[in-house]
Amino acid sequence: MSNSVSLNLFTVIHNKIQRQKVNKLAKKCGLEPQNLPTFLQDPTIARIVLREINKKNEMPVLVFDWNDAGFNDDPTVPNCRNGQIGQTKAEVIASLTGAGAVNHDDILFSFPNGAAIGSWSNNVSKNLSWYEIRIYVLDSLMLSA
Repeated sequence: MSNSVSLNLFTVIHNKIQRQKVNKLAKKCGLEPQNLPTFLQDPTIARIVLREINKKNEMPVLVFDWNDAGFNDDPTVPNCRNGQIGQTKAEVIASLTGAGAVNHDDILFSFPNGAAIGSWSNNVSKNLSWYEIRIYVLDSLMLSA
């Protein structure tokens, strides 16, 4: 078997496995895969969310779809939003973990209870005044194990 055939077969199998993760998450949400929010159609994010669901973890969570380009919009100051020192993804993560969240692959953050996630969200404008947060309420996504 030639290298190109082996590579193509690997790619086909890999892509199928990746789609299965998104399909499984969609099924748990009671949705078709194409009806999941765009960021949940990412196989990496789907894998992380499924892993936490499988733990039967009933803790409140935040899932981040990071815009890494937004933290690199000034080439003279890499990893800093608008070239401002301290305006980094790491700073947001530190704020989350400082409020009691457990970091899962820098994408999913689980909080010990509703009060902790509420406290973080109520204080984000004070602790991270520069951070532009867009919250999408996913009431229709009732995830269960």
